[in-house]
Amino acid sequence: MSLDDQDQIEHLVIELTRELGEQVGPETIRDEVTRVYNSFNAAKIRQYVPVLTGRIAREQLIRSRARSVRPVPTRTSAW
Repeated sequence: MSLDDQDQIEHLVIELTRELGEQVGPETIRDEVTRVYNSFNAAKIRQYVPVLTGRIAREQLIRSRARSVRPVPTRTSAW
């Protein structure tokens, strides 16, 4: 991974930590950003990789958080 790639990943991690840091831990954010960024390794056009990575990682982190925080089922009364 090039120094430029590392800088872009770091920027995305900082941005997503500001946005989602109260809901998702920084290591989870870093892992997801790195995973998504690396999924574009074969991309010939690299210009949009940071934007796509940010969007996809954000979506995955939000979905993951929503799945892990499920509401407690409550009984409803039939009155």
